[in-house]
Amino acid sequence: NKTQDLNTKKYIKSLNATISIQSDPEKVDLQRVEQLFKRTNQFNNAHNRYSLLEIRNFVSKKIIYTLDYKDNINTASETAAVIIINKKERFISDFLMSCRFFSRGLEFVFLQFIIKLDSSSTKIDSIFINRNDKNKVFQDFIDKFIISNDSNKIAELKNINSLKNYSNEY
Repeated sequence: NKTQDLNTKKYIKSLNATISIQSDPEKVDLQRVEQLFKRTNQFNNAHNRYSLLEIRNFVSKKIIYTLDYKDNINTASETAAVIIINKKERFISDFLMSCRFFSRGLEFVFLQFIIKLDSSSTKIDSIFINRNDKNKVFQDFIDKFIISNDSNKIAELKNINSLKNYSNEY
């Protein structure tokens, strides 16, 4: 419904949201990242439950990125999403986002950032998907951007240019 879409966009704009994407070990909120891995189901591609020690290791290798969000209502910056990249094999191994944030278009912005992030030698062109009943929301999102996917395999990303339509909100 166009009216509902316009109202949603108007509401999102009224929040005066700011986002930042972190990979700096000094700026990543490790406890919040661990909490997201332990609790997130709906918007979670892999359902890995990493420990704090494992997360520290990812941060030290700079293969983990967090999206921090702040708006008029949420005055403290909060880590809303996490992506871990397997640079050697050029795919996103983990992509998760708090349910309080995925309906605001941040998932599109974050994915676009990650895909544009790396040089051509480590360009991200695929994502791991563990399809299950718990992550239908993630599946609905990512299916817009994949070419093919066999159950529980790595899917090749496509239609990446269509992500730019969503990034103008932030």
